[in-house]
Amino acid sequence: MSATFDKLGPNKFQITGVLDRNSVPTLWAKREGLCCGDGVTEVNLSKLDHCDSAGMAFLLELYVCHSRHGRELHFVNAPEQLMRLVEVSDLNNILPIEAAQAA
Repeated sequence: MSATFDKLGPNKFQITGVLDRNSVPTLWAKREGLCCGDGVTEVNLSKLDHCDSAGMAFLLELYVCHSRHGRELHFVNAPEQLMRLVEVSDLNNILPIEAAQAA
C-alpha cells in the first residue's frame, strides 16, 4: 500500500495510507515543495493507516524543512500507533504532533 500527500487548502495537507519504507521514497522527492508558503502549515494524519520508522523520518524531515525556512508545522489527528512510535522514539518533545481525539 502507498501513501499520498494531498493539499486540502492554503497551508493544509493530509497524508493518507501507509507511510513506510516503500511509500516514503515517492514522497521524499516532493518534500521541499511542501515547505513553501506563509504562516503555519497543518498536516492532518487522521487517514494515516500505519507509519514505520521511515515514515517517522519523513515527518521529522518535513518539520526540519519548515524550521529551516523559519516556518511552523503542526501534525494533527495522529493515530494511536503513530503516537506510540513518537513516544518510543523520544520525539514527543521535538515533533509538534497532536493525537486524534477519541470519538
